[in-house]
Amino acid sequence: MNSWYSTEKFYFARKGKQTVGILDLDTTKGLISGMGVDSQQRRKGYWRQIMLFALEQLRKDDCEKAYLRVHAENEPAIHLYESLGFTNVERNKRLIWRKTEQAKN
Repeated sequence: MNSWYSTEKFYFARKGKQTVGILDLDTTKGLISGMGVDSQQRRKGYWRQIMLFALEQLRKDDCEKAYLRVHAENEPAIHLYESLGFTNVERNKRLIWRKTEQAKN
């Protein structure tokens, strides 16, 4: 393959020179596909700030709805998302595949 195309945008959330979090979103689909805060920086409000930034980016690109996935047992994240107006619309059970040995060429 010699050509790649992505509609996703990746951001680093920084405080000064320190990266405190990341955000990956697809404004063509309204999908927040990845978001995280450094474990040393949690409980400082960065998560909410990153989410508000994400929602603003989606609004700027005329997205009417935002979508994301969260692990069903991640109660702090679920609470944050609900506080921002997200609702649970679907619950899936999926298998996670993990590579157990190195590939041989």
